[in-house]
Amino acid sequence: MAILNPPMTVAALAGRAPFDRAFPDLRVGVANLTTNYLQCMVNRACPVHTLHEWLQGRTPLRVPVDRVGTVDRMVFELTLQHFGVSAADVEHWGSRLVPAANYHEQLALYQADAVDVLWQFMGIPSPAIQAAHALRPLKALALPPALIAALEGLGWTAAQLPAGAYGIVAESVATVAMGTSLGFHASVPADIVFAITHALCEHPERVRNIHPAARQFDPAQAHLQAGAPLHPGAERYFRNRVAYSSK
Repeated sequence: MAILNPPMTVAALAGRAPFDRAFPDLRVGVANLTTNYLQCMVNRACPVHTLHEWLQGRTPLRVPVDRVGTVDRMVFELTLQHFGVSAADVEHWGSRLVPAANYHEQLALYQADAVDVLWQFMGIPSPAIQAAHALRPLKALALPPALIAALEGLGWTAAQLPAGAYGIVAESVATVAMGTSLGFHASVPADIVFAITHALCEHPERVRNIHPAARQFDPAQAHLQAGAPLHPGAERYFRNRVAYSSK
């Protein structure tokens, strides 16, 4: 059993980077437990307002880059590929890509004035973004429509950072989002997966209280956009639930 997200699940099933082989036995029990948004926040003093302005305008920025194998690193590399630039290109025109193992390190780097950006796939609110904004005001960079469309084909969904978020976002900002899934190996007995899926979906208020990112958890959406086939135990639960709800 593991926590999954659709983009990584799609990549794992296909054996695509960051995986070196396919994992055909991945199955999903409950999808959309939480919703995480790609949040590219930049020091408000920096003269850029979109990713396009940074990567096509070649504005020097100091950007934290997460560990290989994380969804944050994966989408960052896909973003560079989309714009036809490499990490070496970015650093050649004066930007710096600064290793950051987690969001706490991103915040520490921002606090030390070693980076200008926070790049996070996180539910709203992100504590690190809140703390960074209190240090030096931030602004949100929008993703261009073509990049969003490309990422949708890889398991992400088009989304908006909502107006009012953090007291930073004046108007909604285009980005992508992904749900968090509870995944299982196909060999896990169906009765066990059914019981776990039943426990989560029959007590949504308890799921919503776990973390702010889970506040929108809806059992009626918990079988959608999973990025992989449902486990037979979960499939049985949702089939019965839909039949029950329709009565």
